[in-house]
Amino acid sequence: MTNGNNAHDRATHHYNLGIRYERDGDMENAAREFNNALNEDAAFPYPYKSLGEMAYREGRLAEAEEKLSRALELDPDWLEALGLLADVCYERGDLEKAVPCMETALRGDPANLHYLSQLGRMYIAQQRYTEAIDLLQSALTQDPENYRFHYSLGVAFGKRAMNDLDSSISHWEEAARLIPDSAKAFRNLGIAYFTRGMMDEAAAAFNRALRIDPDDSVARRFIQFAESA
Repeated sequence: MTNGNNAHDRATHHYNLGIRYERDGDMENAAREFNNALNEDAAFPYPYKSLGEMAYREGRLAEAEEKLSRALELDPDWLEALGLLADVCYERGDLEKAVPCMETALRGDPANLHYLSQLGRMYIAQQRYTEAIDLLQSALTQDPENYRFHYSLGVAFGKRAMNDLDSSISHWEEAARLIPDSAKAFRNLGIAYFTRGMMDEAAAAFNRALRIDPDDSVARRFIQFAESA
């Protein structure tokens, strides 16, 4: 028992060193210390989560999923690790795993704006537009100036039904106002205007998108139709 406690104490020491290195931006030594911690105590969930988060930030998604899954095997109720695993799986295109992970994380922390936003985006990807809108509107009541919420609501309303197009336009307008150098927001606003038959407004939005990003091929293609209508 004493040896076990000593091993965990050493693991904790290495883990804390890793955190210090990570805060200083020294990721190589941070990873080494997190691995040293696991060499001392392979049942210590914290280093797995830290290594998973590092892998996620560096784009090593398969490794991130493996480490975070191991952390959750050891601590199944760890909401932060669960939400991060959902993000990883979403980026890997595995919605079947991402959605229930994020739903569980959100049930445990229902005011978490990141969880609300991400689950809304996941529902959009699954074409569950009404559920996405409910979540994102709930998030918007907490943070009405959030660009991402307006952007996602523009997508969800625009895809759900034609009679939601005015709501979609309203959210695209807000997104474009909040980040006036977002070519994507102006391009999508232009497409919504175009679909609504507002050709002058569409042309203006596409021109704005192209001033921000001259390589936006979608805006360039649409503007020809808008200006010739």
